[in-house]
Amino acid sequence: GSKWQKLAQSDGFNAVFSVLGVCSTIYSGFLLTQAVGVSLWNSSLIPVLWIMSGLTSSIGMLELMSAMGLVDHKSVDWCSRTSVWVDTAKLFAIFSFVYVALGSASIGARAGAEALISGNQALMFWIGGITFGTALPLLINLITRSQKVITGGAIFAVFGALFLRASILFSGYYDSLSF
Repeated sequence: GSKWQKLAQSDGFNAVFSVLGVCSTIYSGFLLTQAVGVSLWNSSLIPVLWIMSGLTSSIGMLELMSAMGLVDHKSVDWCSRTSVWVDTAKLFAIFSFVYVALGSASIGARAGAEALISGNQALMFWIGGITFGTALPLLINLITRSQKVITGGAIFAVFGALFLRASILFSGYYDSLSF
């Protein structure tokens, strides 16, 4: 316990986890750019969406570590306030991403967006990514300061980010190249 407390209070703790978060976002963005035939993923909004998703996961993990006593609650008191703004920006990025894909000239991008809205991935997208992963944590952080309820919201945020990413990845359709 005390070893974790000292680590969490050090500047190195924040630096290491910040670098890991940015590197994992860059890596996943790089992987998506290699799928040139999947037009849904070739949107300039993917990096923004992935960063927002990563931020909500990071904040959720810090709140969970605080609830488990691994991190002093006072050192992560900013998480709930920050989460409100990040979740709001994430919702804006999600809906912008879908809107742009629906208006795309590419059949694959439109088909992918339609799969998210009402197709094969709609349940994972709306229930997992939007409702549990973004809207509920946002509402929880706006309504209450109860540590138990916020911990539940943190769990929703972490799993919701995974559902959001999975639904976007699974809804990508390959566009064949024509010359």
